[in-house]
Amino acid sequence: MREPETFDAFYARTVSSVTSQMHALAGGDPQADHAIREAYARAYQQWYEVSGYRDPEAWVLDAAREAFERRRSQPAGEPQVPDSGTWPGMYRPRAGAGSRTGDMEATASGRGNGAGGRPENPYPGSPYQAPAAQPTAALAGAAAGAGTTWPTSAGADPAWPEQPAPGRRGPGFPRDTAPGGRPWRGLAGENRQLIAIVAVIALLVVGGVVYLAFGRGGKAGPPASAGQTAPVSRRAGPRMLPAGHTGTLAAVPWSIVRSGWTLADFSTGQPNLGGQPAGGSTTTFLVDPQGGKYEIYQWPAGSSPQLLAWSGSTDSALFVGSGGYQLLTLHGLPGSGQVVPLTLPAGVAPAGFTRPDGLNILAVRQGPVMNKLQRYNLSGQFQETLATMLRRPAQGTLPAACASSACGALSSPTGIMAVWGVRGDEMQLVSNAGGVIRRLHVPGSGNPPSCTPVSWWNQTTILADCSAPDAVGLQLRLWLVPDDGATATPLTLASGSQAGAGFFTGAWQAAGHVYATTTSSAECPGAPSGPGGLAIMDVTNADSASQLTVPGSTGDYSDVVGSSGSRLLVLAQTSCRGSSSLFWLDPLTGATQTLLQAPAGQAGVTAAIAWGLDPAATAG
Repeated sequence: MREPETFDAFYARTVSSVTSQMHALAGGDPQADHAIREAYARAYQQWYEVSGYRDPEAWVLDAAREAFERRRSQPAGEPQVPDSGTWPGMYRPRAGAGSRTGDMEATASGRGNGAGGRPENPYPGSPYQAPAAQPTAALAGAAAGAGTTWPTSAGADPAWPEQPAPGRRGPGFPRDTAPGGRPWRGLAGENRQLIAIVAVIALLVVGGVVYLAFGRGGKAGPPASAGQTAPVSRRAGPRMLPAGHTGTLAAVPWSIVRSGWTLADFSTGQPNLGGQPAGGSTTTFLVDPQGGKYEIYQWPAGSSPQLLAWSGSTDSALFVGSGGYQLLTLHGLPGSGQVVPLTLPAGVAPAGFTRPDGLNILAVRQGPVMNKLQRYNLSGQFQETLATMLRRPAQGTLPAACASSACGALSSPTGIMAVWGVRGDEMQLVSNAGGVIRRLHVPGSGNPPSCTPVSWWNQTTILADCSAPDAVGLQLRLWLVPDDGATATPLTLASGSQAGAGFFTGAWQAAGHVYATTTSSAECPGAPSGPGGLAIMDVTNADSASQLTVPGSTGDYSDVVGSSGSRLLVLAQTSCRGSSSLFWLDPLTGATQTLLQAPAGQAGVTAAIAWGLDPAATAG
């Protein structure tokens, strides 16, 4: 079998061609150089997957095009997304015998040295064959090389944060570490200074050549006057639809789909008190931050799909219904706007897509003796068992999706590791190559200890739902658990210990406050006995938590989908018998912006996922 190409060799072979094509497409726009660097940085970061594509060069070129369109679409005067500051894969001549070049190549391609010094790939990509122009995942900003920290959303436009806000369903950005907690070197470490010097020299040389070859389309232009800056032309880039407007799948500006965008199911069926619509039709919409909506897929009459997860690349969404699991292709992959079945073995509960590009599915398989965290590709083919846990007698049968207090599994944004847990046991941090990195202990979480992961709270911390035994009975409590095994800290009090609070199901940060969702006894009149309601509480100070009023809602069922800057994305019941709408809410001022409104007599929004987050929030 052919030996995989190293990233250094790939860069040296393709950089001239990619640069030429991008500058030809960009017409001399200097943003092309930034886009090229961003594309190669993303390829380096994901080389263990990208190297397995049929045409990695086409992938990089497509990534550069999307990065260029995004940068070009930013209005004049708006700060551009900064480059990562790293130069992964900068070409270096191959050294002679006895040099460290081979070791550096192995590091650059995401591989370590196996037996006999032969490179092995500890982070295998998917056997799923991506198309030649596989789109990128991180359209929100410049993709960083190893060790780069994403900018926070503090002070940013709340509709366009640079970092998805933490919440129950969304991973944050855990630090890049190799299995075992060792720093993920990339091209840092001993060779950083040498590489930096080479990179600067190469930049000066290549920049001069590129300018002479491609500047102003190859024609000399008039010189700028002294003290003036030559103007940079900006052509109209992709734009969102205005609030209330509806577009088709073909109209989606995919190059700017990032934080602030939402995937949502909308039903015209008649709502019932059990929370499920009767009759009508269901449409999956992509909703932009301004309130424009794009019709992605109209489901056949009589089908009742439940949205479970949305891939980080925006390409696919996972549903479950009476016909089993299904994948909806949104963008990029063959058959956009079509649904294909995802056949998984019996007893397998999917938890969501792997990160960063959603090329695989993480799932928990429940056996008679052991629970197993497994990875499947998008064709439903088994890839690998990553870790196992003993099945406890009281666990019962897992739900259709492993994304609840019963079980959970979350891939890290880099895809290098994952965290998982099943009720009745401690959480495990595992390598994508298989094997437990460490068990994550939470004090006072029962005997045996019991925790399931809810989200990545920040770069290094997991939000977990853990048992909280007391004299009355077994309750639950939200904890913040460091991924390095340091001492966990409680975020909330135990469920049922505060007025108006039941079981906490998730938490988010917005406007300097912490908000948690909790079960409640409030329900529409005549609804089946509960508790079946859901409320939002400000738990910034756990000892004095208070319930949040959601303007325009019945107050019976309000669920947080995500957060952005100072705002919460809320799915709330806006009329009984169970009509639900989607809107932005400023929890400090009470101001709202409607995104999807449920007309009277229709179920409206039945499920929603914010970009970069999973699983979905669902209507009551």
